[in-house]
Amino acid sequence: MNQNRDSITDEIKDIIEKKLLVDISQLESDDNLKETLGIDPEIDQPLLTSDIVKNYNISLEAEELLNQANTLNQLVSIVIEETELG
Repeated sequence: MNQNRDSITDEIKDIIEKKLLVDISQLESDDNLKETLGIDPEIDQPLLTSDIVKNYNISLEAEELLNQANTLNQLVSIVIEETELG
């Protein structure tokens, strides 16, 4: 499970870095994405969510949760829960 979590964490970090063009080197799992990376929840979060949805089999309900996630850890947990259910 930890290996799966680590793998998904790395994949989501890559998505964040490539989609939002931000430096994630200092990003910790529990850091607030808006505060740490300066992303706009109204604009950047849906872009990020869109790419995560493309990479994983994500339900509409989980997509809504991804849009509300504040931390990397929350994003990863939602994806893990969805992949285990799916």
